[in-house]
Amino acid sequence: MEREFQLSVLAMAGVLFLAPALEVAAWRLPGVRALAAQDGVRRGLAAFVVAGLAATLGAALTTLPVVWGAFGMLPALALPATVFALPAFPIIMGAGGLTALLALLHPALAPPLAWLAWGGTAWLLAVVQAWAQVPLAALDLGRPPAVVGWVYGAALFALMAGVQRTWPAVLWRPRTPRPHLPLRRLAPGLRAVLRPPITAGLVLSAAILVVAWSGPDRGLRLWFLNGGGDAVLVRTPGGATILVGGSPDPGALARALGRVLPFWQRDLDLVLLPQPGQEHLPGLRMVLDRYRVGQVMEGPATATTLEYREWARGIQARGLPRSRLEAGAAIDLGDGLALRVLAAPRTGGMALALEGLGGSAVLLDRAATRALHEGELAAAALRPSPVLKLAWATGDLPLRPALLERTQPRVLISVGAAPSPQDEGHTAAVYAVPVQGTLTLGWGEGDGWLWTER
Repeated sequence: MEREFQLSVLAMAGVLFLAPALEVAAWRLPGVRALAAQDGVRRGLAAFVVAGLAATLGAALTTLPVVWGAFGMLPALALPATVFALPAFPIIMGAGGLTALLALLHPALAPPLAWLAWGGTAWLLAVVQAWAQVPLAALDLGRPPAVVGWVYGAALFALMAGVQRTWPAVLWRPRTPRPHLPLRRLAPGLRAVLRPPITAGLVLSAAILVVAWSGPDRGLRLWFLNGGGDAVLVRTPGGATILVGGSPDPGALARALGRVLPFWQRDLDLVLLPQPGQEHLPGLRMVLDRYRVGQVMEGPATATTLEYREWARGIQARGLPRSRLEAGAAIDLGDGLALRVLAAPRTGGMALALEGLGGSAVLLDRAATRALHEGELAAAALRPSPVLKLAWATGDLPLRPALLERTQPRVLISVGAAPSPQDEGHTAAVYAVPVQGTLTLGWGEGDGWLWTER
């Protein structure tokens, strides 16, 4: 799921489960209690501010671990900024809602209220930008270790569980004067109605926190993504992510990445373009737009197409490091892993070998697989490897005996096609990744040698 959706769920949990108790606690403070005893504008204004700050603090407490884990920063001035932003909320929600309703009746009725909603939005944006310029508005602490998230999540779950049992009684039988309690008479029935969704919300919130703070698994992970293309996503034991190849369908690649990456992750350490054709460029241009890419590497082939020029301009505009790889080049991925270029046929594509942690995988994209089948790439350029990944556009994938004799794979991964029946005299375990499908493969010295899952 998208990070925005997860943050929305957690913020709503904070507003529902924590904000009411925080609001009651605020009304017990001596200065605020004195305002509760007054009548008129001051009492109403105090109630408005207290409710807004309680909701902000409740949402901030529940979203803090995801914000910290995703961005490495803590918003230190969220509460004082909220005081200045509060006047915009009723304007935006009220005028925005009425604008939508009036537009359904007749479009000409909507503009006056739309301008009012725009004014509230402009005020909110100005407040955010002004407070963002204040020194230490956001504390750059770096991403914390996973254990911090687990401890915080457990404490937060216990707090919400405790509040869930007590806040209805606190709300409907307050010990101190508190304005606006319209639900008091409905308390007995509402408790029975609210308990199941509140309990479900607690469980969902805890699950989101667990997922958000799950650290990288030990060992190496490879995801073979058949989102219309044959991209491979690699994650090292240290958490570095490398995307090899793209897709002709940007939407399919985006969905494939969304299925395997944590919802908060929008960073890719390395993107590798095997060849500058339509098989990869549309998807990788989407990646540049949606993800923060550390560096870009390409095969030796170039192109003069508009798509490739747009790709190059996107890299230049973002100031990304860019380099080309020739046959024999090696990329150090850390954690004892290396990505080597075995061959780069003149017709395009690359044959790569991922090595380390007691295993290896030879990876051929569609262009390299085609070059191998047509004789442009000799099987002798490859090397023995327990894992062999091939990609084929249509029909059955023809397997040449020389290829199997040279690579001697234990696991054969075919993206987009299945090996031809007459060529299945080998002993390798075959995994065909269908269109819109994903196959996960991993190995590591602490995990046993190899495992796969769909």
